[in-house]
Amino acid sequence: MTAGSLDWLTMRVTAALQTAIDPATGRRPLQSVHQRERLFSGPFLSRIPHIVTRWQSRRVVSGLTATGRDGRVKVAMPRLDHVPSGRPGLPGMMIAAGSGLRAGTRVEGVRLEDVTATIMHLCGQRVPTYLDGRVLSEGLTPAYLDDNPVRKLERDQPRVIEDPGRIDEAARLVREHLRELGDE
Repeated sequence: MTAGSLDWLTMRVTAALQTAIDPATGRRPLQSVHQRERLFSGPFLSRIPHIVTRWQSRRVVSGLTATGRDGRVKVAMPRLDHVPSGRPGLPGMMIAAGSGLRAGTRVEGVRLEDVTATIMHLCGQRVPTYLDGRVLSEGLTPAYLDDNPVRKLERDQPRVIEDPGRIDEAARLVREHLRELGDE
C-alpha cells in the first residue's frame, strides 16, 4: 500500500469511527478518534497505531454502525459465538494487530503498565526492572518470542526533577494541546 493510499484509508476509517453509533443504544460509543500524527511525533511514530481512540466510559458496546462512502449504513456486530467482554475503557479493552501477535487471543487482567512494557518490547527496547508492567507474552507468537526474547534493563528508577516552573509549563502545554484537539 502506498503512503498516499494509507493516508486516505486512515482518514476514511477515522471519519467513519467519528460518526459510528452503537445500534443497541443509538449513541456514539467513542469519545474521540484521532490520527496518530495529531497526537504523537518522533522517531517511533510508525510503530504507533494509525488511529487512536478514546471510548466513552461506563458504556457497553454491542456493535457499531457507520455510513460508508457510498452513503449506505454498515453494521459491525460481534460474532454470534462470542459474547462481548463488556465496555471498553482505560482498564478494560485493548485491541492489537500485527506481525508477532497471536490472532484471536484474549488476554485478561491487562494493565496500562503491561501495555507499556509490551510496546517497549515490540519496539526492540529492553524493559526496565523498575517498571511495574510485564510483557504480555501470551499475546505474542512463540516464533516471535524465540526470535525476540524479552530483555530486561537492570537499573534504578530515574530521578524526577521537581522544578515547579517546568511542571507548570508542561501542564500548560498539555492543556493547550488537548484544547486544540477538542478533548478538554
